[in-house]
Amino acid sequence: MAPVTNADGPVAVTGAAGYIGGHVVKNLVEHGYTVRACVRDASRLDKTEFLTAMNGKGSGKVELWEADMLKNGVYDDVFKGCSSIFHIAANLGHDPTYGNPWSNPMTMYNGLVNGTRNVLNSIEKSGSVKRLIYTSSGAAVKGPHPTGYVFSEADWCGAGGPENMQKKWNGHFTNERNPYGKGKMDCELLCYAWGNKMGIDVITCIPEHTIGPLLCKAHNSGWQNSIGQIFCGRYNVDQLWGVTDVRDCAEGYRLMAESTVAKNGSRYFIITPPEVGGAPTPKDLIAALQELYPNVEGIGGSKPLPERPGQFLPVKTDLAQRELGLRCHHIMDTLKDNIESLVKFGCIQEIRDHMAKRAVEKAKSKL
Repeated sequence: MAPVTNADGPVAVTGAAGYIGGHVVKNLVEHGYTVRACVRDASRLDKTEFLTAMNGKGSGKVELWEADMLKNGVYDDVFKGCSSIFHIAANLGHDPTYGNPWSNPMTMYNGLVNGTRNVLNSIEKSGSVKRLIYTSSGAAVKGPHPTGYVFSEADWCGAGGPENMQKKWNGHFTNERNPYGKGKMDCELLCYAWGNKMGIDVITCIPEHTIGPLLCKAHNSGWQNSIGQIFCGRYNVDQLWGVTDVRDCAEGYRLMAESTVAKNGSRYFIITPPEVGGAPTPKDLIAALQELYPNVEGIGGSKPLPERPGQFLPVKTDLAQRELGLRCHHIMDTLKDNIESLVKFGCIQEIRDHMAKRAVEKAKSKL
């Protein structure tokens, strides 16, 4: 179908209170869109005030809609008259108020699939939606791999095409063993088949380790929190960082909706390319933070980092740059803005206090 513009009517963003969702709303408002921002609980001002505060700060506007993605029909009224839907909502357990979806693998898997089905059902009823921008993950792309293999949008759980997945990896990617990666992959395939049937473009954004500035204190979770922990002296992610600047991610979502090239089934990795510091090793990441903050002691901790090149999963990142015209932030700006926003919202001290508490608990457990 034709690309979307801000003249085509409102758009809707699920998971708008979240880290990526909030930045997508911000980008769309700044580019003149009327955004129906879907949140699970509109009374949670700690997670919604930053959204309503966007009104008057761009040529677009924000309308707050309360919608729990796991309730069938909840998006029916929201999506009426919308030209495009940005489906970002997913319960990843960042807010303990809503329980821990990782406690049972099928809770995670079913949450992803059922929430996506509800989105598709409401789009069908709308009669107006031209494009769905779906949020996948590097977990739906990467998997067991030979040394030196470079992943791209052509991969599905590390197995090439999805039809090869179970055969190649001998059942590694099952609902029980990898509910998140398998769930994201199955949702993508579900969406593309549905899009083909309905004549609606489904285009996928694939972020990975998404970091950058926070928009509210409640966004102190996930990878952006991990950066804060490394800054405060704890090293906890021993892998190649496929850094996604959250602002680049948000820009990518809008460009996918507006693209004349993207079509149903298009997938785009949004990862910082090597020429602007992308794919740092753990040592590279710590060194970058030390360069940015030379007067801060203990960044990355004192424990020597093991050499484990087999864990590093490089990705070819240029498709979004070539087809969408995306231009990415330099990783030093991404890291600096991540730390500075953690400082702004008082999160650094909270991270330090939490780490100190955990250290005491660990020491007591050894007595």
